[in-house]
Amino acid sequence: MNTSTTLAAPQQPLNRAQRRAIQQRKGTYWHHKPEVMQVLNQQYRHLAKYVLNPTEVSRTYDEAELVDLRINIEQSWDLLKRFEGTDGAVALLEQSFRHALVRAESISVTLIADLQAGIDALERMTARASKGHKLGPDAQALLSVPQAMMIYDEILINSSPLQMDQARVEADRRKAEKDGAP
Repeated sequence: MNTSTTLAAPQQPLNRAQRRAIQQRKGTYWHHKPEVMQVLNQQYRHLAKYVLNPTEVSRTYDEAELVDLRINIEQSWDLLKRFEGTDGAVALLEQSFRHALVRAESISVTLIADLQAGIDALERMTARASKGHKLGPDAQALLSVPQAMMIYDEILINSSPLQMDQARVEADRRKAEKDGAP
């Protein structure tokens, strides 16, 4: 077989006029436009690490990652129990419970009910705070939020980061749909 016909001819170096023409055309393709790439990066940012590293798909969280995720949740709840919490603490707990709720749909109905009770308790706290009261738990929240935290921990231990990312995307979509966003 003659290999000389299958090889490409060596490429000639570009002169200044050719380089300038390329630079001027650079914004004409969709992947050269920063606004298009910014939208694409926002939409698919959560999947980038799984494309680049396929072993991320099946692994579970290691102990250091679990501690990082748990400590923020526990600190937020401790602040709320002492009536020193902020809207950010409630939002973090509610967001975490919503992610676990999406994952729990494929596991058990009782888990869904317990997580929803935790979310409802957090929503009651926020509603009470909007009426001028301090942001803190009521008696029902003192029972349901720790239960929801335990379920969140178990789901986190037994899920992969990809599953939790997918749950996060779905929970955010549902929240936006519920709030009336497009």
